[in-house]
Amino acid sequence: MNVGNTPTTSLLNGLLLGRTAASAETGPGDAIWDTGHEGHLITVAPTGSGKGVSCIIPALLTWQGPAVVIDPRGENVAVTARHRRAMGHQVLVLDPYGVTDEPQSASLNPMDLLDPNSDDFEDDCALIAHLLVQDKLSTIDPFWDERATALIITIIKALYTLYPYKTFTLQDVKGLLVNPHGIPSYRDPTDDAQTFDRKFQMFAALFSETEFSSGRTRSSIFSSASSHLGFLRSTAVAKATSNSTIMLDDVRAGAMQTIYIVLPPDKLVPMAKLLRLWIGTILAAISRRRRLPPQPTLFIIDEAAQLGELDSLRAGLTLMRGYGMRLWTFWQDLSQLKNLYPRDWESILNNCSTQQFFGAKTPYAQRALKNYLCGTVSTDDLDTDAMVLCREGKVSMVARADYRTDPMLAPLAAPNPFYEPVDLPTFAKVPT
Repeated sequence: MNVGNTPTTSLLNGLLLGRTAASAETGPGDAIWDTGHEGHLITVAPTGSGKGVSCIIPALLTWQGPAVVIDPRGENVAVTARHRRAMGHQVLVLDPYGVTDEPQSASLNPMDLLDPNSDDFEDDCALIAHLLVQDKLSTIDPFWDERATALIITIIKALYTLYPYKTFTLQDVKGLLVNPHGIPSYRDPTDDAQTFDRKFQMFAALFSETEFSSGRTRSSIFSSASSHLGFLRSTAVAKATSNSTIMLDDVRAGAMQTIYIVLPPDKLVPMAKLLRLWIGTILAAISRRRRLPPQPTLFIIDEAAQLGELDSLRAGLTLMRGYGMRLWTFWQDLSQLKNLYPRDWESILNNCSTQQFFGAKTPYAQRALKNYLCGTVSTDDLDTDAMVLCREGKVSMVARADYRTDPMLAPLAAPNPFYEPVDLPTFAKVPT
């Protein structure tokens, strides 16, 4: 842990975790820095407690390496995109619903993960299918979800087997679920009648298995698979998941990019599958690194509980530390983590070398926090400007950062549309 003089803004490259106590005499307190290249982070903060101004925005104003951030309101784009560009980053904003003022939304086609010539092709087809049908199958009757997954895998494999040089999207998969005989629309102009007939027969043969061929069962399986792709009905989503402007090869290489994923709060639940799909795709790309990039990719996942249980996130937190990635997840309370990952929530916490806890707002949450901290610090007087920081085996009470009044960060930030302008304290005035 670096505690001491703050670096100049031109040399900022780390994560500002908080500050020592501020006073009118000594100033805003010494910065507490994480300048390492390894270790995941977790923040537990009740809704509305200021995790954006204290954690996420300071991170995006100081971290020089590549970053991916879940930004439900578009607040982080508004405040930090200008500075990320000034750092030399390419800024890409996945904003299918036009929440931000960015002139154009980026796009990311999950099917870009697939290479029909790769030995991993079938596994990658399965990965996409599982992300679409959710990682956790129905516990009441998983048969339909399992068969829907198998059907989606079959269709994806068929498309690339018949036309290995074409680029497909999830809309193509959805179209063949609605009309399995629609394969002629993909006919290659170079195919003569005999070649095309052979390809069509190959495609038809893929559905001859008993599980897909019997009338009522077949209809139910197709219906189940179609329901899992229902989120693609939106024109905005279809556009955002095709013709990628975000190149997975660049993500894998650790290119100097900042990717913001913006889904407004009213879309987080109905479009959770889209968010899971994009997160799973990016994590899969990072997991294919064969060498470490110059700087790790910082992956900030705000409102992590809204994703539901996500196997790719679990793997990222427990297995992917050595791939040049640092995951920073945000939760409203410990019960969210326990409920979603009942078997391994403690392992997830133990794999986060930096842990931040804001003050709990209810007696139940206060008790859970006290039990977890095992009396190492008292949380009775944890006010709105303080937090508990667990770092490198040490537990301490520290002051939160606030980029709006921090003399180092305030000059770097653009105006925040969600807050009124804040006057800097006297000791925080930036010299002119």
